[in-house]
Amino acid sequence: MTLEQRLERLETRAAIADLVHGYALAIRHDRPQDVERLFARDGTFEIRDGTFEIRESGAQARSVQRFESPQALVTYLLPRKGGHPIPIIHNLMIEIEGDTARASSVMVGPILGTAHETFGEYADSFVREDGEWKFASPAPALGNRQRSATCTPPNILASAGDLSTSIGKTGGTALT
Repeated sequence: MTLEQRLERLETRAAIADLVHGYALAIRHDRPQDVERLFARDGTFEIRDGTFEIRESGAQARSVQRFESPQALVTYLLPRKGGHPIPIIHNLMIEIEGDTARASSVMVGPILGTAHETFGEYADSFVREDGEWKFASPAPALGNRQRSATCTPPNILASAGDLSTSIGKTGGTALT
C-alpha cells in the first residue's frame, strides 16, 4: 500500500467516525434537523429489536421501524425532542471498500431524568456521495433496561475540574 493510499484510508476512517459521532451529537443536543444532511439522498434508517432475549436465542434481530428517507427520519424525530436516549458510541470498527464502507459500534443511551436507558449495536453502511461520506443505511439493534438510579445530567465543566483535583488527592491515574 502506498503512502497516498494509506493517507486516503486514514482520512476515510476519520470522516466516517466524524459522521457517526456527528449523528450522536445532533441527537444529544436535540437538533434532529441536522440529521438529514448526514444521510445519502436515498438513505434509509431501520430500528431492529436487539433485546437480550433476542440476542440470547441466537435469532436475527427483527425490524421494528423503518424510515425510507432521511426526511422521514427527521419528521419522526422532531416531535420527540427531549425525552430520548443520549447516544454514547463505543467500539467503532470501520471496514472500507472503495466508495462504500461498513461499521459496527456499541451504543449506550441513558434517558436523562429517568431510570431507563437504551443499549444496542449499530450495523451501519456508508457511501461516498459527491466526494463526501454519508450514511446509506444505519440499522441499530436496540434494547432497553432500567437502572437502579435516576440519571441526571452531569455538570461537565465542574466534573472536569473535580477530576484533576480528586486524582491528585487519591494518587489515582486519569485515562485520556
